[in-house]
Amino acid sequence: MKFIYLAIMTFTIATPLRENVFPAYTHYLKSKRNSERSQEMIQVKKQKAQAISLQQDQSLLFLSLGNSDFGSGKFVAAVTDYTHALEVNPNNAAAYYNRGEVRSKLGDKKGAIADLKKALDIFKSQGEQDNYQDALNHLKQLQNS
Repeated sequence: MKFIYLAIMTFTIATPLRENVFPAYTHYLKSKRNSERSQEMIQVKKQKAQAISLQQDQSLLFLSLGNSDFGSGKFVAAVTDYTHALEVNPNNAAAYYNRGEVRSKLGDKKGAIADLKKALDIFKSQGEQDNYQDALNHLKQLQNS
């Protein structure tokens, strides 16, 4: 009988405590989970930033290779390099501009015009007025030839 009484007393005391502790414990678990998610999100953001940085570096590398090939008169190789730069970073206005110039030298007027127009759009959206004007001048010359 003593044990039954003790069990009833324990249950009677523990029930209100459990009702008060449970929301706090639930809140603790949610906070812990949110904290873990926050840490995961921070890691994901860091990884994305590293990937973007690497992507920009690769795009600049291909742009430099294209410039080297262009300067050496290797126009087909330059088009390939600029195309790789654009595959890595489709917002690389200089790659569009340079590829347009090379295509013009190769006699691909339609491709050159398309690339110069794309370069114009990107230069304008990035606020690069001097480059925009230069691309516009080249586009006009190409269209009038």
